[in-house]
Amino acid sequence: MKILSIVIFIISIYILGSCSAYKMSSSDFIPTHVLESGVTYPVMTSGLNPGEITGLLYLGPVSHIALIGNGNGKMLDDTLSNISEQLLDKIVSDFKTNIPLSGEAEVHDEATKSELEKEIEHLCKVVIELNGISDINLTPVIDSLLKSNNKRFGLITVAEGYTRTKDNINANKALQVAGITANFLSGNIIPYVPRRVTKASSTLFVMIVDADLNNITFFRKCIKHAEPTDGNVLSDQFRKIFEGFYIKLIIK
Repeated sequence: MKILSIVIFIISIYILGSCSAYKMSSSDFIPTHVLESGVTYPVMTSGLNPGEITGLLYLGPVSHIALIGNGNGKMLDDTLSNISEQLLDKIVSDFKTNIPLSGEAEVHDEATKSELEKEIEHLCKVVIELNGISDINLTPVIDSLLKSNNKRFGLITVAEGYTRTKDNINANKALQVAGITANFLSGNIIPYVPRRVTKASSTLFVMIVDADLNNITFFRKCIKHAEPTDGNVLSDQFRKIFEGFYIKLIIK
């Protein structure tokens, strides 16, 4: 029994040190180590060259960041979402020497703000569902903001992600240890492979809309297994999205 206890202890330590990734539905076939460094998807464009897309009006960020606590359920967290939006505002401003920004849309009416957010979410959802940007027209508020500001192009950022509480992480580790221990004690010859749990995930979508052609002229996303409210993470994702377009491709 003493030897058995030592074996179980060693196995438990191994599991506690190795559980670090939780598969996302949109990236089931992407290796964990790749997601940890970031995956930037191919750019979608309407065919316009970067030099033709100038005078971008920033239409603001939309962020939906969830917190996973008891029961592994995702609950949208307003505080985390607000932090993400503030970080995106700063990041867009920091990159103004790399991308042709010409200002930010000022929306003071709460009803208009709410409708703008819904329209941005709608456009992003449609692009993802269609896996393309062809034949997607602009929505009323977005189109109106561009025309009222005498701008052809608008820049939009959308952030999604989640993070876990410490209690949730510890609970998942305990479940993994219990599972592998029970499997070992039952004498099962088939190795028990515990579900790996990712602490956090960050997905950033960026799109550019064209009022003259009534379409989306640029769309790209980047997924990373990292904290969604880490400014360095979001900044790196934003840079990667525009690499090879506005920003010179960095070869590592």
